[in-house]
Amino acid sequence: MWRSLKTIAVALAALTVAGAATAQQVKPIGSQTPPMETRDGYIAWEYYFAYGTGRPPWVSGMTQATAVQALSRGYRAMGQTRWKRAAERALGAFRVHMTH
Repeated sequence: MWRSLKTIAVALAALTVAGAATAQQVKPIGSQTPPMETRDGYIAWEYYFAYGTGRPPWVSGMTQATAVQALSRGYRAMGQTRWKRAAERALGAFRVHMTH
């Protein structure tokens, strides 16, 4: 079954910060693909339960930021360009379109 994005992010960040990230240690994490959706050209990790006054599916800014951070750190530590591309695509959640 899917591991939560938070689990993957925390594990990858801990390995990277501790300086223990090797290809053998990160590979099991990197082989997991957390469930994500494409929204307006960016990738998002959605929640499928109601929260407050919101209805599913919804996207958490904290989850998006954690994902971008984990993917970026993974790219820096391991050089996996797919992680860099995914981090860049996830940044779309933070773009604001302004009209005058």
